[in-house]
Amino acid sequence: MTPERFSELAEIYGAELRRWPEDRREAAAAYSEAYPEEAERTLAAARRLDEALDGYAVTGPGAKLTMAIVEATPSFRTAARRMQLWWQGAGFAALGLAGALAGALAIALLMPMTVPPDEGGAYAMTAFSDMAQIVDE
Repeated sequence: MTPERFSELAEIYGAELRRWPEDRREAAAAYSEAYPEEAERTLAAARRLDEALDGYAVTGPGAKLTMAIVEATPSFRTAARRMQLWWQGAGFAALGLAGALAGALAIALLMPMTVPPDEGGAYAMTAFSDMAQIVDE
């Protein structure tokens, strides 16, 4: 293992060799035994970074952020009002559909069933037919 590669892996995985990938641990241990001073210097720098990162704690959201999130959400009344408006629109649409169906049913029941008068063979006539031929048949 080269000093550059050892330094790179120490920056990536930290000072504790147990965090390193298994296939690199043996080479790192061999490098540490071969060059103890250089390895200790590199691991000391990585150890300082590890300690700084281990000491970092994420703080919870502040009261100001919490209030901003709560105020940004729609209230229950707004959501209920929107839902009520949607149901009213659906009700009006259903009422219109029911009226149209009732009107169609009333017309179908109240109008007499008329049979068109017999027109002879006129139904078979086209624009190219001769009326005299159709009537004679």
